[in-house]
Amino acid sequence: AAAHGWLPHDFGREAALKNMIARVLSRRRTGAVEFFREDICTERCSSILYDVVICNGLLGGPLLHEASALEAAVRGLVRRVKPGGIILAADRFHAGWRKIFPLAGIELLFETHGIRIIDLPEGIGGIRTE
Repeated sequence: AAAHGWLPHDFGREAALKNMIARVLSRRRTGAVEFFREDICTERCSSILYDVVICNGLLGGPLLHEASALEAAVRGLVRRVKPGGIILAADRFHAGWRKIFPLAGIELLFETHGIRIIDLPEGIGGIRTE
């Protein structure tokens, strides 16, 4: 969805995103943007660390809401971001933590694993301090 600017639940935002993507691509200033799919709850972690990790529609939702699974997922996200890098987590798909797991619990997990929380208008985010 992110690679193609596809937001099936919000067509207005999708149109705005596609317009923004077109402007950025026309200036050829995208840098290296890569999309990966992997199980963040596993202990396996490649040696690649990222400046930005985005997790949307996963934490606290119907498939990932038990405390031990959330702990593993947050630990996995943190292992994949560089010190000084940022993790962004939102939930535009199924309102995850707003239904099943409280946002304060996600924030506490982030802080426990070395993420300094930053204010965001939507979702949760933080900077890796270690």
